[in-house]
Amino acid sequence: MSDHGLIPPHGGTLVNLVASDARREELESTAANLTRIHLPDREQCDVEQLAFGGVRLPARGLDEMLADHWRWLSQHPDGYADTDTDATT
Repeated sequence: MSDHGLIPPHGGTLVNLVASDARREELESTAANLTRIHLPDREQCDVEQLAFGGVRLPARGLDEMLADHWRWLSQHPDGYADTDTDATT
């Protein structure tokens, strides 16, 4: 518990993810020119949870985690692990 009787935030620090009006307009303008992608329901839910703060990625080590993820995807283009070569621990 904190000095104020509140439970400390996950990760120790609250992060304001709400964009100012000027920043929102800039983001909307940028987004209008991006390629749209369609995600399966599960991945769409993950993105929504990240966007609204339902879950939080670690601030440190994220680049290594993403590199590992992309490396795995490049080795498994069909999205499935080869059970003969991948450990299932």
